[in-house]
Amino acid sequence: MGLYRRRFWVVALVALLVCPAGAVGMTLEDLQIHGFISQGFLYSTDDADFLAKDSHKGTLEFNEMAINFSATPTDDLSVGMQLAAFDLGTIGNDEVMVDWAFGDYSFRDYLGLRAGIIKIPLGLYNDVRKIDMVRTSILLPTSVYPEWFREAFARIKGVGLYGTLPGNISYQALYGTVDIQTDGGLSDGLESLMEGLGGMDTNYTDTNCAYAGKLQWDAPVGLKLAASVYTLDGLETNMNSINYIDPAPLGLPLPVYLPVAMDAYMRFEPITTWVLSAEYITDRLTLAAEYAEYDLEFNVDITTNLDPAFSAFMGIPPRVGDKTTMQGYYGSASYRVLDNLEVGTYYSEFYYDKDDHDGGKYAAKYGLPKYNSWLKDTCLSARYDISPNWCAKIEGHLMDGTYLALGAPAGVDSWELYAAKLTYSF
Repeated sequence: MGLYRRRFWVVALVALLVCPAGAVGMTLEDLQIHGFISQGFLYSTDDADFLAKDSHKGTLEFNEMAINFSATPTDDLSVGMQLAAFDLGTIGNDEVMVDWAFGDYSFRDYLGLRAGIIKIPLGLYNDVRKIDMVRTSILLPTSVYPEWFREAFARIKGVGLYGTLPGNISYQALYGTVDIQTDGGLSDGLESLMEGLGGMDTNYTDTNCAYAGKLQWDAPVGLKLAASVYTLDGLETNMNSINYIDPAPLGLPLPVYLPVAMDAYMRFEPITTWVLSAEYITDRLTLAAEYAEYDLEFNVDITTNLDPAFSAFMGIPPRVGDKTTMQGYYGSASYRVLDNLEVGTYYSEFYYDKDDHDGGKYAAKYGLPKYNSWLKDTCLSARYDISPNWCAKIEGHLMDGTYLALGAPAGVDSWELYAAKLTYSF
C-alpha cells in the first residue's frame, strides 16, 4: 500500500474517532459509516494517452477511495463528511481531501438549509459520479462530465437552499467559492490551450465565487426531468515556461541556445454551464439523455524576457483570446440482463464550438486539424455484481476526434479506449 493510501486511512481513522465526540448527544451507535475503494485499468490505442499518462501502454493509475461519516442528532438536523482520494494519471495522486462536509437543517419539506462543502448538483450524475454502484459505465460521457475538470465542477464551499414543492418538483440553490488546484485537471486543460507556446506550467489559480442551481421533476411513472446551471466567476491563472531555442534557423550569430522565459496571465469571463436532463427507469431498463452548453470567454496576456520586437519576430503574440460556446450531448441505455449482470451503451458528442461542427473555423483560427475540435464517443459497457459489496466492470470506447484528448499525437483522428474497474463498497 502506497504512502498516500496509508495516509488516507490514517486520516479516516482520526475522523472516525473525533466525529462522535464533536456532536452533542451523539453516540458511536448513531454514526453511519460508508465508503468504497476501487482500482481501474486504462488502455488506449494509437499512442493516444487519454486521461492518464502512458495509457497507450496500459496503466493502473486509475483508482479512487472514500469514507464518509453521517449522523442525525435530531429529526431535522443531519451532519456528515466524506474524505476522498483518487489517482488519474498526473491528477489526484491519492492525496486526501475533504470531498464534502456539511450540516443540513430541514425547516419544512419545501425549505432546507445546508452549509459547508457541498456537492454541485449539475446534471443527473455529477453529485454521485464517484459512486460506481449507481451506474453501469466506468466513465461518464465526456460531453457532460469531462474527467479533466472534475475538481472544478465537484463542490462549492458555501451555503445552499433546497426543498420539494407540490407535484414532486425539487430545487437546489448554492452559493460560495471553489478551489482550483494548480496541478489539477482544469489546469492541465488550460495548459494544453497554451501548448503552442512551449509547454506552460501553472503556478497560480484563483476564483471569486461560484453559484449553482437545479430544478427537477420526478414523475410517478419513472420519468425524471431536470435543468441545472453552474457558474464559476473570476477564474484567473498564471503560467510560465523556459525554452531554449536554436538561433541558427533564425539567422542569429549566437554560439549557444537562446533562453526564452515566458509568462502567461489568463483570465476568464464568468464560465457558465447549462444542462438539460432526462432519465426514464423501469424495473430493468434505464434510459437517459443530457444536453450541455459551456459559455467560455478568455484573454491571455503574454510577456517574455525578450525585446517586444524580437518576440513579435519569433511569432509570440502579446495577447491571445477567444470566445465560444462549447456543446455536448449524449444518449444512453442500460439493461439488467440477469440479477447480477447489466449491460449498457451510450453515444456522446462534444464540440469546441456549437456553431462549428465541421471544425472549419477552428482550423482556420488555430492552424490545427479540424478533428481537434470535436470528440465523438461510442461506448459499450458491462457490469457484474459479484456480491452486494463487490462489482466488476469492463468497457470499450470508439473515439472519433481529439478534442480535449490531451495526449493524442498529431495525425490521429480516431482511436480506441478500453477500461476495467473493480470496486468494493461498504
